[in-house]
Amino acid sequence: MTPRSPFRPPGPHKTSGRWRRAAIVLLPLLLSLLLCAVSAEAHVVSFDSTGGSEVAPYTDVQENATIAVPTAPWRNGATFLGWFRDPELTTAWNFEIDRVTGDLTLYAGWQNTYLVRVENGYTNTSRAVPGERVHIRAYSAGYWERFDRWVSLAGDVHFADRYDSSTSFIMPARNVTVGARYRDRWDDDIIGSIGGGCNAGASGGIALFALALLVRPRRQG
Repeated sequence: MTPRSPFRPPGPHKTSGRWRRAAIVLLPLLLSLLLCAVSAEAHVVSFDSTGGSEVAPYTDVQENATIAVPTAPWRNGATFLGWFRDPELTTAWNFEIDRVTGDLTLYAGWQNTYLVRVENGYTNTSRAVPGERVHIRAYSAGYWERFDRWVSLAGDVHFADRYDSSTSFIMPARNVTVGARYRDRWDDDIIGSIGGGCNAGASGGIALFALALLVRPRRQG
């Protein structure tokens, strides 16, 4: 009598039962992995700088993720306003709460700026956007002169107070040039002396002022 082997392979019915049990366990797992792969699809976010410097795209953005603020572009003669969803710049992209759900292009918004030039003075900015208040201050007058007024040399500027050496104006939509003007301090003193009466002291003062006018230094330009 041949002894029975303890390693006899199972019958066909037992093998098929094990496969069914394995399929029941593995099928949901495979479906879950497939869904994760689909949901983890990467998206591309492109940045159209609309005439500004180039900004590199984000090429591996996960579904429903937020994105970091990219380096701001620059464009000569303009101020960068931010990124928008559409070329018409009607809806700004909020980097804190807006999420990527597909390939996306964001568009740069710009505000044109204009030059500010100041003669015999200085300003808080060399360029400004229309509607911005620009502050200007005249250089200190020399010993021989006094500040007189501001004049608009280009751009038709309207000053808050043209007779104040430190004043401001609202920037128009064009380049502007303004200048400070001075007058001789002796002019006022001579007029004051004449108005005070023609006595010996006044006459002597007038003579001295006239001599000073002949030897005083002249402002260049």
